[in-house]
Amino acid sequence: MAVEITSPANPQIKQARRLRERRERQATGRCLIEGWREVARAQGAGVVFDALYYAGDPGEGVDLAGAIEVAPRVMARLAVRESGVVAVAEIPARPLAALPRPARPVYLVADGVEKPGNLGAILRSADGAGVDGVVVCGGTDLWNPNVVRASLGTCFTVPVAEAGAEAAIAWLAGLPIVVATPEAETLYRDAELWGGLVVGREDSGVSAPWRAAATEVVRIPMRGVADSLNVAQTATLLAYSAVTGG
Repeated sequence: MAVEITSPANPQIKQARRLRERRERQATGRCLIEGWREVARAQGAGVVFDALYYAGDPGEGVDLAGAIEVAPRVMARLAVRESGVVAVAEIPARPLAALPRPARPVYLVADGVEKPGNLGAILRSADGAGVDGVVVCGGTDLWNPNVVRASLGTCFTVPVAEAGAEAAIAWLAGLPIVVATPEAETLYRDAELWGGLVVGREDSGVSAPWRAAATEVVRIPMRGVADSLNVAQTATLLAYSAVTGG
């Protein structure tokens, strides 16, 4: 098959590039997905694609039916990172009501997490630990291309919802809300970890609504000069401890 798009100035490519910006994603309800593994997981989850672009030799696991081959310089312009495939996709609906609600659930709550790499890593940990869901409250948006890539596409496979703090707190009514903060007296391993496990921004921590709603506050023991862990590391410890019981 001949390369179909050879110029980075192609209007389709220019429109797709605009989806790097949060404002454009919100206005169009579309996002970028790049990487063979990430695209394959989105396809497996039933995400609807508007367009699928690839360059070079196809990777495994991706259905390229209807895909558009582009020149390497076009892909370099389109992709946020080095990648051989990029999809333009509809942003999936992720309401709180769609999260599973077992008798003793474990949800990770990312409150105001700003760095896409951290939010992506939290999603990977949620996937690995097998928590019941992730709730994203503010901070970087779930469909930032760097979040999608850092999550390795688990943003499409982990039960996840986006909501404001007040709405999420109301939805968690009746469940424990466990807030992680370096100032807490209780160590995380000494607490019952289930319900909503809340981690916040690295500079200012968990926001006031979550602090007010907390039924338990816990900390990670720190034996060096640093006073706290990276937020994704904290979320990982809480998630695995909650799921495994230790």
